[in-house]
Amino acid sequence: MLPQMLAKGDIIPPGYKLRCVSRVGKCGGGVAMLFREILSISENVDGTSPSAEALAVSVKLDAITIRLIVLYDPPKAPKGTDFFIDFANIIDQYSLMSGQLFIVGDYNIQWDYN
Repeated sequence: MLPQMLAKGDIIPPGYKLRCVSRVGKCGGGVAMLFREILSISENVDGTSPSAEALAVSVKLDAITIRLIVLYDPPKAPKGTDFFIDFANIIDQYSLMSGQLFIVGDYNIQWDYN
């Protein structure tokens, strides 16, 4: 028997909000953030490219602004895309904004440990 499919609303605990960006043109995937309802959240204009899936928000907490980016480098990004160039462009764009910047995610970067 197949497990019952859950809607996004089924996974949100009471007192929280979900912000998400679904994968374009494919079933499943994308990135998401879960926040407490008491936080003031606004989504930023997304400046990413086809090589990465991203969700960028500003979190206001009293006089503090936190810029939070969830970034995912899918293993099967379209050919001809360059994640490292796009990643640098994202950092350039957000480094000029006020507030603290946090970038989290899965970058699929291969390291040579030899």
